[in-house]
Amino acid sequence: MPDKQFPETTFTLHEDRTRATIKIGGETVVVDAASLQNFIGHLGQLREGMRPEVPSVSPQDRRFLQIGGPVVEIDPSDDGSIVRLALRTPTYGWIGFQFLPEQAAEVGRHLVGTYGGREVAAPLSQPSN
Repeated sequence: MPDKQFPETTFTLHEDRTRATIKIGGETVVVDAASLQNFIGHLGQLREGMRPEVPSVSPQDRRFLQIGGPVVEIDPSDDGSIVRLALRTPTYGWIGFQFLPEQAAEVGRHLVGTYGGREVAAPLSQPSN
């Protein structure tokens, strides 16, 4: 089977920054932030079903998408059975991860054990709720 290339794709952010034009091959669509975020979510679900699966450990060469500047929220479920760790990214919006309480505690222990003794500069700004 010959190698297929993704069609030529261009993106143009409109001057008002509330819309963008996306051209994929011969198709053109104008999107707003909500419709683009929805589409990104669908692409993620599509990738989840594909083979090969995403590896269970990150690449040793650290060549993978890394996003700086997240805002973090941690919330328990109403019944306390799940802990939600939500990250706000400028690139993808909010992404939530659900952990069992014991998994969340292990993440916390790891972070405190690894980084708890370091002096840390005060954050530049506090997120508002």
